[in-house]
Amino acid sequence: IRAEAPGAAPMALARAAYARVARTILGDGPFFEDASQVLSRGRGSRLLVLKAVLELLGLEVRVAVVRPFGADPSFHRFPNPGLYSAPVLRVRAGAEVAWLDPSTRQNPFGAIPGWLAGCEALVLPQAGEPPLLDRTPERAIEEDGREIAIRVALAADGTGELTGTDRYRGVLGAMLKSQLEPLDQGQRRQ
Repeated sequence: IRAEAPGAAPMALARAAYARVARTILGDGPFFEDASQVLSRGRGSRLLVLKAVLELLGLEVRVAVVRPFGADPSFHRFPNPGLYSAPVLRVRAGAEVAWLDPSTRQNPFGAIPGWLAGCEALVLPQAGEPPLLDRTPERAIEEDGREIAIRVALAADGTGELTGTDRYRGVLGAMLKSQLEPLDQGQRRQ
């Protein structure tokens, strides 16, 4: 991973680790498995493996559970775990902080779903640290979007040729790609 990172900047290491884990760990899985089990199988929770790798690289990384806007907003002295339904990683490298959601394998680095932007996040502490209440970034680093380009060419005899591209960006694009990956070439063409 250090060889893949351009320079020795901590965020460059985090980007390289994120890309390597996305290539190596297929599928997603339960949160209670050990990172070494997931790594040896090549399937399971990318979040756990990424956290372990980033810690080995010397970065400050914490699991944060996010309370989406759709969850009950009222104060709870002992909140139900279902209120904080989205686990993500909060990585600090010097003054830089990146929020990572490796749940979808092809998610761009630092991209979190729009429904998690600007939400309350409970950062789970390491031993001896106090819990921290934080907020996810107000805007996604890479906005979700869709671009369509269509070209129609008509011939003199009335026939025509239609070509086009349909491009998806951000988390939306990553989710679509993860749905298309398991399909074979014939199914994709269809």
